[in-house]
Amino acid sequence: MTESQTHPDASSADPAQPQGIAAVSVVAGVGALLVAVLAALNEDAKATGLTAAVVGVVVGVAVAIGGIRAWLAHRSLPVGLSMVSAIVCVLAIVVAEVTGRPMTGFALLAGLVSGLLLGAVWATRSVVRRSRRPDDATA
Repeated sequence: MTESQTHPDASSADPAQPQGIAAVSVVAGVGALLVAVLAALNEDAKATGLTAAVVGVVVGVAVAIGGIRAWLAHRSLPVGLSMVSAIVCVLAIVVAEVTGRPMTGFALLAGLVSGLLLGAVWATRSVVRRSRRPDDATA
């Protein structure tokens, strides 16, 4: 039996990733997004909490995509990009402690995790799709 017969989806899988890891990442990313939204809605100032969740998601996606682009170009992760996640984590703690809005800080952190997971899945899937397209020069 060949690999494609034992694993019907083997032709679309990325050989560098374990089977099913994208699905696990999507479930975890969506779960983190739901936690971020619920945390934001549990805050008195819902708009502030939702803004923090959105900022976390956007930063997470940007870091994941930037990191994967640097890795694919065989470059190290830029220092600024590598520090962004740490800065957002510290900012979440500061927001929670200084403003007295712990759920806003938690929404920021959960949004960051969601963005990192979902951004990594999206970027990885994009790379796999591009690598399977026939080159224009050979077509």
